[in-house]
Amino acid sequence: MVITIALIGRTNVGKSTLFNKLTGNRNDALASNHASLTRDRKHGFIIVNNTKIVLIDTPGINEDSKKKISLDKEIFEQVKFSIKQADLVCLVVSARNKLMHKDVEIIEMLRKFQKKIFLLVNKIEGLNFDLVKYEFYTLGLRNMHFISATNGIGIDFLTNNICSFFTSQKNSLYKKNKDFDIIYSITNDKKNCCQNLNKTIKIAIIGKPNVGKSTLINVLLNEKRVIVDSNPGTTRDSNWSLIIRNKINYMFFDTAGIRKKNKISTYIEKISVHKTLKILNLVHVVLLVIDAMDGFSDQDFYLLNLIIKNGCSVIIILNKNDKLSEKMRINVLNSKMLKLISHVKCHFISAKHNMGTSIIFKLINEAFFNSIKKIHTSKITEILKLAITKHQPPIYKRDRIKIKYAHIGKHNPLTIIIHGNKLEKLSNVYKKYLTNFFQSKLNLVGSSIVLYFKSSKNPFIK
Repeated sequence: MVITIALIGRTNVGKSTLFNKLTGNRNDALASNHASLTRDRKHGFIIVNNTKIVLIDTPGINEDSKKKISLDKEIFEQVKFSIKQADLVCLVVSARNKLMHKDVEIIEMLRKFQKKIFLLVNKIEGLNFDLVKYEFYTLGLRNMHFISATNGIGIDFLTNNICSFFTSQKNSLYKKNKDFDIIYSITNDKKNCCQNLNKTIKIAIIGKPNVGKSTLINVLLNEKRVIVDSNPGTTRDSNWSLIIRNKINYMFFDTAGIRKKNKISTYIEKISVHKTLKILNLVHVVLLVIDAMDGFSDQDFYLLNLIIKNGCSVIIILNKNDKLSEKMRINVLNSKMLKLISHVKCHFISAKHNMGTSIIFKLINEAFFNSIKKIHTSKITEILKLAITKHQPPIYKRDRIKIKYAHIGKHNPLTIIIHGNKLEKLSNVYKKYLTNFFQSKLNLVGSSIVLYFKSSKNPFIK
């Protein structure tokens, strides 16, 4: 049984800090003193007194969110969608700013949705409680809590009160949600390798700013889940969404665009980029989105190397295909970058016009299941011997480095452990040769291979 709670409020009242506090920082929403930091809604999952709770962190409502035909209007639509989904709305206000006219407007707006409302008066630390209490009681809301998300004041009482509130309801607002247990285990079990169709494939959508990542994820989810805007850097946090397709669970992470280091100017952007890079440690497959009009850049090549180094399977998505001529497509496919990564698939799409997007799920499946493909040790050793026959290891101090045998160490990424003598003396060039050789012979399209070299110890050397 699951209840859904939406955190609603003005900008910079502490919604994301409260979200992190309630979820135990597992979901790690961006929190800062900067206003309007959260732009897309985020979901968190907690269990309190055997009650399962889906928590939604929403973007802050600005003064003109309902009026501007721009990013603010998109944000307001995200908030309204969250309110409709929720069983309970928690309106977060700031005790430091006192009761503001905008808070009253938001309450009036919430009442139109006929939802249960809890008023959470945040940032009460160091203030005169009696004065704060008197001011906010004038709103006439029955369920009111005075908290400090930063210091944890009143948080336990709040969660227990929420559970008691729903338990006491005769016409319970609880509803069944088969996805809760799946999602809860996923978000709390990093890099859990999926071994069958009942598990979940985690996919990150990564790329430079304004290449169409958010548009693509909205198309894949068939829902306007993340805000799309022509201005670079609209997505600031790493948002995730779950979709079940043909009995396979897919968890998509939409990430902030990554620019070159020397172009990252703000503190918020630095945090966003850091969180995006951390996502690589969580996911199985990465969709590297590239603006096909611009072609491959040094930054794209840097991101691709970063993805492969982290052992993720990767698919290159060339977006904005609708703007390309056939000659331009051929030039993109003949780029030097693609010749260096023959095991990576490239796919042209137009996310804006939903062209070529349906096959992406097939490409994800291929890349993922290649990464967990069971390969017998004899096959690995056979390929290794063939590689050595074609190109022997180098000589070190008059003796040729000896490679004995190999076997699978783990999957996802596929890790091959190679045993021998003095393997630490192998050059990077020869290691790269072996990696490419295994890649070509195993034909694991989209899946990365990691080689680990283990030298035998000489018992006569102390």
